[in-house]
Amino acid sequence: MISTRPAQRPFWMTPARSRAFGTCLAQALQDGLLNHGDYAAAADHCRKCPEDKTCSRWSGVNDPGTALPPACCANAPLMIELRQG
Repeated sequence: MISTRPAQRPFWMTPARSRAFGTCLAQALQDGLLNHGDYAAAADHCRKCPEDKTCSRWSGVNDPGTALPPACCANAPLMIELRQG
């Protein structure tokens, strides 16, 4: 049996990291600030990211919304834009 866990991981990881950045992807979708393609692209960036441990450490030591995303984050521009409204 083939596990789907790695493919599902970005789906859950992306919103968690978004909250650490001080944004809410679900709310951005609901408000029309983000479309489903944008969300899928953000999850794909997380899935392909070689710096997962860097991001995990970052989100574990910063209060939500108080710091800029790590420089290595491909989703940083999106998260900053959403946080700024």
